[in-house]
Amino acid sequence: MNKTLLQLIRPHLLLLTLCLSAYVSAESYDTNEYIGLDNAICKNASKHLTLETSGFFEYIGAGESKIFECGKHSDEPCRKDSELICRNTHKKYILDRSEALLIGANKYTDNTKKIKNRKKLERAIKKQTKLNENWKNSNDILSLIGSLEREVMLTASLLPSETYSQINNELKVQHDQIRQEILEQQRIAREASLKKQRQKAAKQAIETRQQREIDEQIQIMMYLLGILAIVVLAGTLTNKWIFFDSEQDFFMTLGLLASITTCFFMIEEYDYKQNVTVSGDLFYWSITSVSALLSIWLIFKTYMTSIKGNGFFVGTFIYLFKVAFSIILVMFIVAKIADITSNKDGRTRANRAPALAILALIAIFWKPIKWLLINGDRVREKKAANRMKTQVKTAPPVSETKASNHKNLDASDDMFSDI
Repeated sequence: MNKTLLQLIRPHLLLLTLCLSAYVSAESYDTNEYIGLDNAICKNASKHLTLETSGFFEYIGAGESKIFECGKHSDEPCRKDSELICRNTHKKYILDRSEALLIGANKYTDNTKKIKNRKKLERAIKKQTKLNENWKNSNDILSLIGSLEREVMLTASLLPSETYSQINNELKVQHDQIRQEILEQQRIAREASLKKQRQKAAKQAIETRQQREIDEQIQIMMYLLGILAIVVLAGTLTNKWIFFDSEQDFFMTLGLLASITTCFFMIEEYDYKQNVTVSGDLFYWSITSVSALLSIWLIFKTYMTSIKGNGFFVGTFIYLFKVAFSIILVMFIVAKIADITSNKDGRTRANRAPALAILALIAIFWKPIKWLLINGDRVREKKAANRMKTQVKTAPPVSETKASNHKNLDASDDMFSDI
């Protein structure tokens, strides 16, 4: 299976590798130093890619088959040939070099009477001109099988050194200008990318620092809330502060949560398009109004109860904890009820009778709440006992009171004895 998979993906990997190599070569030509006319941009420019378009000796030496070098039965494999891909990638540059050389070679033949190997040079110019037109008018990669660079190098070798150098220098100047523009664009792109990376890193550092500060603040607040919760719990357990004044206060707090939840639910879920009837609007506004008014009354009532038992500052603080405790308690009980009702295995009695399980759960929570947190009577009794102890400590003893009264009587007798 692995061999089959490897055989299937091998052609695609080869094509990808060739395309990447062609892309890299294109980038290198654009940004590297100028390549002279006596050299080629692509590696195998010294030969045509088919035996049919090759020279005489190449054609004869191929034998009777006269097949494509890059394909045995069709020309489709030639599309994956690295040399052909390179020619297609650098087609514009090869044509520019060829046309510049043709212009210079034609000027040289027109202006010079005595030329060594004139006929050979004219044949080379003619063949290069024909192949140059084929490349210029080509729309398919297979039209580039004939090597234009081969003809360019041949024509350049037949020109005098001063003519060749002049053409080569002009092309080099053009290439250097383009190269400098490309390098400048790359430099600007690198600087922009580096600046963007620095800005991103700075922004990320700021966000990280802000997030760390927020986390530290949240952590400090959680520590403070934990300490304050311990203080409230200690004050409640020692009957110094009133948490829930009575059972009525406890159920009124739970009713406050229920009424607020109902009010917000009605406000968020109301849709004017659905309640088009008068009875629907009347029902909605009745429930919403009753729940809102009941929430306001319960907030006032429970808050005043907490202030009355603990004072304004301590009562406000304990009231907030009382509401938070009620919310957590309700959420936990609702979650446990949902867990019980959604359990379908039927193995326990609670699963067969969810209502009994819910009642048992409420009973389990009710006993510790009533014993620990509903402590209004105990706090008042403790405060009354403390006041009695204070009065007893500040009051004078009975013997001192009697002696004081007897002294006063003696003084009055002396006063009346003078009369």
